Amino acid sequence: MTNILNNILAPLKDLVAFDTQNPPRNLSKESEIFSYLCDTLSDFNIKLYDHTDGRVSFYAKRGTPSILFNVHIDTVPAGNLSDWDHPPHELQIHTDTVSGLGSCDIKGAAACLIALSKVDTRDLALLFTTDEEGASGLCIKEFTNAGLASEYTQVIVAEPTNCEAVIEHSGFVSVHMDFKGLAGHSSNTDALKLSATHHLVQWANSTLDYVNKEYADNTKARFNLGKITGGVKSNISAAEAFANWSARLDPGSDTENFLENVKGLIPESADVSWRASFYGPPLPTKEFDNSAAQKYIDTHGLTKGAAVGFWTEASLFNASGTPALVLGPGDIKQAHTANEWVRKDQLVKAYEIYELLSRP
Repeated sequence: MTNILNNILAPLKDLVAFDTQNPPRNLSKESEIFSYLCDTLSDFNIKLYDHTDGRVSFYAKRGTPSILFNVHIDTVPAGNLSDWDHPPHELQIHTDTVSGLGSCDIKGAAACLIALSKVDTRDLALLFTTDEEGASGLCIKEFTNAGLASEYTQVIVAEPTNCEAVIEHSGFVSVHMDFKGLAGHSSNTDALKLSATHHLVQWANSTLDYVNKEYADNTKARFNLGKITGGVKSNISAAEAFANWSARLDPGSDTENFLENVKGLIPESADVSWRASFYGPPLPTKEFDNSAAQKYIDTHGLTKGAAVGFWTEASLFNASGTPALVLGPGDIKQAHTANEWVRKDQLVKAYEIYELLSRP
Protein backbone atom coordinates (compact mmCIF):
# COMPACT_ATOMS: atom_id res chain seq x y z
CA MET A 1 0.00 0.00 0.00
CA THR A 2 2.84 2.40 0.84
CA ASN A 3 4.38 2.22 -2.64
CA ILE A 4 1.00 2.67 -4.32
CA LEU A 5 0.19 5.65 -2.12
CA ASN A 6 3.53 7.31 -2.77
CA ASN A 7 3.04 6.81 -6.52
CA ILE A 8 -0.31 8.59 -6.22
CA LEU A 9 0.77 11.43 -3.94
CA ALA A 10 3.66 12.51 -6.18
CA PRO A 11 1.45 13.48 -9.17
CA LEU A 12 -1.30 14.71 -6.82
CA LYS A 13 1.12 17.21 -5.30
CA ASP A 14 1.97 18.41 -8.82
CA LEU A 15 -1.67 18.64 -9.93
CA VAL A 16 -2.81 20.55 -6.85
CA ALA A 17 -0.01 23.08 -7.42
CA PHE A 18 -1.54 24.12 -10.75
CA ASP A 19 -4.14 26.88 -10.41
CA THR A 20 -7.16 25.63 -12.38
CA GLN A 21 -9.89 27.53 -10.53
CA ASN A 22 -13.16 27.86 -12.41
CA PRO A 23 -14.07 30.68 -12.47
CA PRO A 24 -12.02 32.39 -13.79
CA ARG A 25 -10.90 29.36 -15.87
CA ASN A 26 -7.78 31.05 -17.19
CA LEU A 27 -6.65 28.06 -19.20
CA SER A 28 -5.61 27.29 -22.75
CA LYS A 29 -3.79 24.42 -24.40
CA GLU A 30 -0.57 26.38 -23.75
CA SER A 31 -1.13 26.29 -19.98
CA GLU A 32 1.62 24.66 -17.93
CA ILE A 33 -0.58 21.87 -16.63
CA PHE A 34 -0.90 20.48 -20.16
CA SER A 35 2.85 20.60 -20.71
CA TYR A 36 3.16 18.66 -17.48
CA LEU A 37 0.61 16.08 -18.58
CA CYS A 38 2.27 15.72 -21.98
CA ASP A 39 5.61 15.05 -20.32
CA THR A 40 4.10 12.72 -17.73
CA LEU A 41 2.16 10.70 -20.31
CA SER A 42 4.80 10.90 -23.02
CA ASP A 43 4.20 7.36 -24.32
CA PHE A 44 0.52 8.09 -25.03
CA ASN A 45 -1.00 9.39 -28.24
CA ILE A 46 -2.10 12.84 -27.06
CA LYS A 47 -4.57 15.27 -28.58
CA LEU A 48 -5.37 18.70 -27.17
CA TYR A 49 -8.62 20.43 -28.07
CA ASP A 50 -8.97 24.11 -27.15
CA HIS A 51 -12.62 25.15 -27.30
CA THR A 52 -11.77 28.71 -26.10
CA ASP A 53 -12.95 30.43 -22.93
CA GLY A 54 -10.73 28.16 -20.85
CA ARG A 55 -12.40 24.97 -22.07
CA VAL A 56 -9.66 22.50 -22.94
CA SER A 57 -9.79 18.73 -23.45
CA PHE A 58 -6.66 16.62 -22.97
CA TYR A 59 -7.20 13.22 -24.59
CA ALA A 60 -4.48 10.61 -24.02
CA LYS A 61 -4.73 7.12 -25.49
CA ARG A 62 -2.33 4.20 -25.45
CA GLY A 63 -3.14 1.05 -27.38
CA THR A 64 -6.76 0.08 -28.02
CA PRO A 65 -8.56 0.24 -24.66
CA SER A 66 -12.28 -0.55 -24.41
CA ILE A 67 -12.99 1.81 -21.50
CA LEU A 68 -12.41 5.54 -21.07
CA PHE A 69 -11.57 7.26 -17.78
CA ASN A 70 -12.84 10.84 -17.53
CA VAL A 71 -11.61 13.41 -15.01
CA HIS A 72 -12.18 17.16 -14.86
CA ILE A 73 -9.10 19.01 -13.65
CA ASP A 74 -10.73 22.39 -13.03
CA THR A 75 -11.60 23.23 -9.43
CA VAL A 76 -13.99 25.58 -7.70
CA PRO A 77 -12.48 28.85 -6.43
CA ALA A 78 -10.52 28.57 -3.20
CA GLY A 79 -12.79 31.13 -1.55
CA ASN A 80 -11.67 33.05 1.52
CA LEU A 81 -8.02 32.14 2.05
CA SER A 82 -8.35 32.85 5.78
CA ASP A 83 -10.62 29.81 6.00
CA TRP A 84 -7.75 27.58 4.90
CA ASP A 85 -5.18 26.19 7.30
CA HIS A 86 -2.60 26.17 4.51
CA PRO A 87 -2.17 27.58 0.97
CA PRO A 88 -4.87 25.90 -1.19
CA HIS A 89 -2.40 24.95 -3.92
CA GLU A 90 -0.01 23.18 -1.57
CA LEU A 91 -0.80 19.54 -0.87
CA GLN A 92 -0.69 18.82 2.85
CA ILE A 93 -0.12 15.23 3.94
CA HIS A 94 -1.66 14.16 7.24
CA THR A 95 -1.84 10.83 9.04
CA ASP A 96 -4.91 9.46 7.24
CA THR A 97 -5.77 12.21 4.76
CA VAL A 98 -4.32 14.67 2.28
CA SER A 99 -5.71 18.16 1.73
CA GLY A 100 -5.49 20.74 -1.02
CA LEU A 101 -7.73 22.44 -3.54
CA GLY A 102 -9.08 19.75 -5.89
CA SER A 103 -7.64 16.86 -3.90
CA CYS A 104 -11.11 15.30 -3.64
CA ASP A 105 -12.88 16.91 -6.59
CA ILE A 106 -11.19 15.42 -8.55
CA LYS A 107 -7.44 15.71 -8.95
CA GLY A 108 -7.04 12.79 -6.55
CA ALA A 109 -8.64 10.53 -9.14
CA ALA A 110 -6.43 12.04 -11.85
CA ALA A 111 -3.36 11.24 -9.77
CA CYS A 112 -4.55 7.64 -9.37
CA LEU A 113 -4.80 7.31 -13.14
CA ILE A 114 -1.39 8.88 -13.73
CA ALA A 115 0.10 6.44 -11.22
CA LEU A 116 -1.67 3.59 -13.02
CA SER A 117 -0.20 4.69 -16.35
CA LYS A 118 3.29 4.05 -14.95
CA VAL A 119 2.69 0.49 -13.74
CA ASP A 120 3.16 -1.00 -17.22
CA THR A 121 2.30 -0.23 -20.85
CA ARG A 122 -1.28 -1.48 -20.73
CA ASP A 123 -3.93 -0.04 -23.03
CA LEU A 124 -5.40 3.03 -21.35
CA ALA A 125 -7.54 6.01 -22.36
CA LEU A 126 -7.78 9.21 -20.31
CA LEU A 127 -9.87 12.32 -20.96
CA PHE A 128 -9.05 15.34 -18.77
CA THR A 129 -11.31 18.40 -19.17
CA THR A 130 -11.48 21.89 -17.67
CA ASP A 131 -15.07 23.17 -17.75
CA GLU A 132 -17.09 20.98 -15.39
CA GLU A 133 -17.10 23.32 -12.40
CA GLY A 134 -18.35 26.21 -14.51
CA ALA A 135 -21.44 24.25 -15.55
CA SER A 136 -20.42 24.23 -19.19
CA GLY A 137 -20.06 20.61 -20.30
CA LEU A 138 -18.80 21.75 -23.70
CA CYS A 139 -15.65 19.61 -23.59
CA ILE A 140 -17.65 16.41 -23.20
CA LYS A 141 -20.29 17.48 -25.70
CA GLU A 142 -17.63 18.19 -28.33
CA PHE A 143 -15.97 14.86 -27.56
CA THR A 144 -19.21 12.91 -27.97
CA ASN A 145 -20.36 14.93 -31.00
CA ALA A 146 -17.08 14.01 -32.72
CA GLY A 147 -17.94 10.34 -32.21
CA LEU A 148 -14.90 9.73 -30.00
CA ALA A 149 -16.90 8.31 -27.09
CA SER A 150 -18.46 5.69 -29.34
CA GLU A 151 -15.06 3.94 -29.52
CA TYR A 152 -15.58 2.75 -25.93
CA THR A 153 -17.94 0.24 -24.37
CA GLN A 154 -17.88 1.98 -21.00
CA VAL A 155 -16.92 5.36 -19.52
CA ILE A 156 -15.79 5.77 -15.90
CA VAL A 157 -16.35 9.32 -14.65
CA ALA A 158 -14.13 9.66 -11.59
CA GLU A 159 -16.20 11.95 -9.35
CA PRO A 160 -16.10 11.26 -5.57
CA THR A 161 -18.43 8.35 -4.71
CA ASN A 162 -16.45 6.65 -1.92
CA CYS A 163 -15.26 4.25 -4.63
CA GLU A 164 -18.77 2.90 -5.23
CA ALA A 165 -20.17 2.55 -8.74
CA VAL A 166 -23.04 5.00 -9.20
CA ILE A 167 -25.35 4.75 -12.20
CA GLU A 168 -28.09 7.16 -11.12
CA HIS A 169 -27.81 10.84 -10.31
CA SER A 170 -29.85 14.01 -10.47
CA GLY A 171 -30.06 16.27 -13.46
CA PHE A 172 -29.16 19.93 -13.10
CA VAL A 173 -30.56 23.06 -14.71
CA SER A 174 -29.60 26.68 -14.03
CA VAL A 175 -31.88 29.49 -15.22
CA HIS A 176 -31.51 33.27 -15.44
CA MET A 177 -34.67 35.41 -15.47
CA ASP A 178 -34.81 39.16 -16.19
CA PHE A 179 -38.02 40.94 -15.19
CA LYS A 180 -38.83 44.33 -16.75
CA GLY A 181 -41.27 46.64 -15.01
CA LEU A 182 -42.44 50.24 -14.79
CA ALA A 183 -40.41 52.65 -12.70
CA GLY A 184 -42.63 55.10 -10.87
CA HIS A 185 -43.66 56.67 -7.61
CA SER A 186 -44.82 54.11 -5.06
CA SER A 187 -48.15 55.96 -4.77
CA ASN A 188 -48.93 55.10 -8.41
CA THR A 189 -51.06 51.93 -8.35
CA ASP A 190 -50.42 51.21 -12.04
CA ALA A 191 -46.68 51.29 -11.43
CA LEU A 192 -47.06 48.93 -8.48
CA LYS A 193 -49.02 46.48 -10.63
CA LEU A 194 -46.16 46.49 -13.15
CA SER A 195 -43.31 46.42 -10.64
CA ALA A 196 -40.58 44.02 -11.72
CA THR A 197 -39.84 42.98 -8.14
CA HIS A 198 -43.54 42.32 -7.46
CA HIS A 199 -43.73 40.06 -10.51
CA LEU A 200 -40.58 38.24 -9.48
CA VAL A 201 -41.85 37.65 -5.94
CA GLN A 202 -45.23 36.47 -7.23
CA TRP A 203 -43.53 34.02 -9.56
CA ALA A 204 -41.14 32.85 -6.83
CA ASN A 205 -43.97 32.22 -4.36
CA SER A 206 -45.96 30.28 -6.97
CA THR A 207 -42.92 28.23 -7.92
CA LEU A 208 -42.04 27.34 -4.33
CA ASP A 209 -45.65 26.29 -3.74
CA TYR A 210 -45.57 24.17 -6.91
CA VAL A 211 -42.31 22.45 -6.00
CA ASN A 212 -43.39 21.75 -2.43
CA LYS A 213 -46.70 20.33 -3.63
CA GLU A 214 -45.55 18.29 -6.63
CA TYR A 215 -42.20 17.19 -5.22
CA ALA A 216 -42.86 16.48 -1.56
CA ASP A 217 -40.16 17.66 0.87
CA ASN A 218 -37.83 18.51 -2.04
CA THR A 219 -36.39 15.02 -2.32
CA LYS A 220 -37.32 14.55 -5.98
CA ALA A 221 -36.74 18.14 -7.08
CA ARG A 222 -34.22 20.27 -5.23
CA PHE A 223 -35.16 23.82 -6.19
CA ASN A 224 -32.93 26.69 -5.12
CA LEU A 225 -33.46 30.42 -5.57
CA GLY A 226 -29.79 31.25 -5.57
CA LYS A 227 -29.89 34.98 -6.25
CA ILE A 228 -32.60 37.65 -6.38
CA THR A 229 -31.95 41.35 -6.99
CA GLY A 230 -34.06 44.30 -8.13
CA GLY A 231 -35.28 47.81 -7.57
CA VAL A 232 -33.64 50.99 -6.34
CA LYS A 233 -35.38 52.13 -3.13
CA SER A 234 -38.58 51.65 -1.18
CA ASN A 235 -40.58 54.53 -2.71
CA ILE A 236 -39.86 53.64 -6.37
CA SER A 237 -41.51 50.77 -8.17
CA ALA A 238 -38.89 48.54 -9.72
CA ALA A 239 -38.03 48.80 -13.40
CA GLU A 240 -35.81 45.72 -13.26
CA ALA A 241 -35.40 42.57 -11.23
CA PHE A 242 -33.28 39.49 -11.66
CA ALA A 243 -33.43 35.89 -10.49
CA ASN A 244 -30.92 33.08 -10.88
CA TRP A 245 -32.16 29.68 -9.76
CA SER A 246 -31.38 26.02 -10.19
CA ALA A 247 -33.14 22.69 -9.90
CA ARG A 248 -31.91 19.13 -9.48
CA LEU A 249 -34.35 16.50 -10.67
CA ASP A 250 -34.30 12.78 -9.95
CA PRO A 251 -33.04 10.25 -12.53
CA GLY A 252 -35.60 9.67 -15.26
CA SER A 253 -37.33 13.00 -14.59
CA ASP A 254 -38.67 15.11 -17.44
CA THR A 255 -36.70 18.33 -17.09
CA GLU A 256 -38.33 19.95 -20.10
CA ASN A 257 -41.78 19.42 -18.57
CA PHE A 258 -40.57 20.84 -15.25
CA LEU A 259 -39.26 23.96 -17.00
CA GLU A 260 -42.49 24.48 -18.90
CA ASN A 261 -44.55 24.16 -15.72
CA VAL A 262 -42.35 26.64 -13.87
CA LYS A 263 -42.40 29.05 -16.80
CA GLY A 264 -46.19 28.84 -16.82
CA LEU A 265 -46.25 30.33 -13.32
CA ILE A 266 -44.98 33.71 -14.52
CA PRO A 267 -47.73 36.36 -14.00
CA GLU A 268 -49.55 37.21 -17.23
CA SER A 269 -48.75 40.92 -16.92
CA ALA A 270 -45.03 40.33 -16.41
CA ASP A 271 -42.38 41.14 -19.00
CA VAL A 272 -39.75 38.43 -18.57
CA SER A 273 -36.84 37.09 -20.57
CA TRP A 274 -35.77 33.57 -19.68
CA ARG A 275 -32.48 31.81 -20.33
CA ALA A 276 -31.40 28.35 -19.23
CA SER A 277 -27.64 28.93 -18.89
CA PHE A 278 -26.92 25.26 -18.31
CA TYR A 279 -28.81 22.01 -18.59
CA GLY A 280 -27.30 18.71 -17.55
CA PRO A 281 -29.60 15.70 -17.94
CA PRO A 282 -30.03 13.16 -15.16
CA LEU A 283 -28.34 9.76 -15.26
CA PRO A 284 -29.78 7.78 -16.89
CA THR A 285 -31.41 10.06 -19.43
CA LYS A 286 -34.93 9.50 -20.74
CA GLU A 287 -33.59 8.12 -24.02
CA PHE A 288 -31.12 5.57 -22.61
CA ASP A 289 -31.37 3.27 -19.61
CA ASN A 290 -28.53 2.13 -17.35
CA SER A 291 -28.74 -1.61 -18.08
CA ALA A 292 -25.32 -1.71 -19.79
CA ALA A 293 -23.67 0.06 -16.87
CA GLN A 294 -25.41 -2.30 -14.45
CA LYS A 295 -24.10 -5.28 -16.42
CA TYR A 296 -20.60 -3.80 -16.24
CA ILE A 297 -20.90 -3.52 -12.46
CA ASP A 298 -22.06 -7.13 -12.18
CA THR A 299 -19.37 -8.45 -14.51
CA HIS A 300 -16.54 -6.78 -12.61
CA GLY A 301 -17.91 -7.29 -9.09
CA LEU A 302 -18.06 -3.59 -8.28
CA THR A 303 -19.85 -2.25 -5.22
CA LYS A 304 -22.93 -0.39 -6.40
CA GLY A 305 -23.74 2.91 -4.75
CA ALA A 306 -27.11 4.54 -4.25
CA ALA A 307 -28.38 7.32 -6.49
CA VAL A 308 -26.75 10.66 -5.66
CA GLY A 309 -28.13 14.18 -5.62
CA PHE A 310 -25.21 15.85 -7.40
CA TRP A 311 -24.75 16.08 -11.17
CA THR A 312 -21.88 14.65 -13.20
CA GLU A 313 -20.83 14.57 -16.84
CA ALA A 314 -21.56 10.84 -16.94
CA SER A 315 -25.04 11.85 -18.09
CA LEU A 316 -23.57 13.59 -21.16
CA PHE A 317 -21.86 10.36 -22.19
CA ASN A 318 -25.07 8.43 -21.49
CA ALA A 319 -27.09 10.89 -23.54
CA SER A 320 -24.79 10.22 -26.49
CA GLY A 321 -25.43 6.48 -26.22
CA THR A 322 -22.21 5.45 -24.48
CA PRO A 323 -22.71 3.62 -21.14
CA ALA A 324 -21.26 5.58 -18.23
CA LEU A 325 -20.95 5.22 -14.49
CA VAL A 326 -19.47 7.37 -11.73
CA LEU A 327 -16.70 5.97 -9.52
CA GLY A 328 -14.02 7.87 -7.70
CA PRO A 329 -12.23 8.37 -4.37
CA GLY A 330 -13.58 10.56 -1.60
CA ASP A 331 -16.92 11.88 -0.46
CA ILE A 332 -18.83 14.72 -2.13
CA LYS A 333 -19.15 16.32 1.33
CA GLN A 334 -15.40 16.96 1.24
CA ALA A 335 -15.61 18.80 -2.09
CA HIS A 336 -16.07 22.57 -2.51
CA THR A 337 -14.87 23.26 1.04
CA ALA A 338 -11.93 25.04 2.65
CA ASN A 339 -9.19 22.55 3.52
CA GLU A 340 -10.67 20.14 0.95
CA TRP A 341 -9.40 16.67 1.71
CA VAL A 342 -9.54 13.01 0.76
CA ARG A 343 -8.60 9.88 2.68
CA LYS A 344 -5.41 8.11 1.70
CA ASP A 345 -7.12 4.72 1.76
CA GLN A 346 -9.73 6.02 -0.68
CA LEU A 347 -7.00 6.99 -3.13
CA VAL A 348 -5.43 3.55 -2.88
CA LYS A 349 -8.80 1.84 -3.23
CA ALA A 350 -9.64 3.87 -6.36
CA TYR A 351 -6.26 3.01 -7.84
CA GLU A 352 -6.82 -0.70 -7.21
CA ILE A 353 -10.27 -0.58 -8.82
CA TYR A 354 -9.00 1.33 -11.86
CA GLU A 355 -6.12 -1.13 -12.12
CA LEU A 356 -8.56 -4.05 -12.10
CA LEU A 357 -10.88 -2.50 -14.68
CA SER A 358 -8.01 -1.66 -17.07
CA ARG A 359 -6.28 -5.03 -16.97
CA PRO A 360 -5.60 -6.59 -20.37
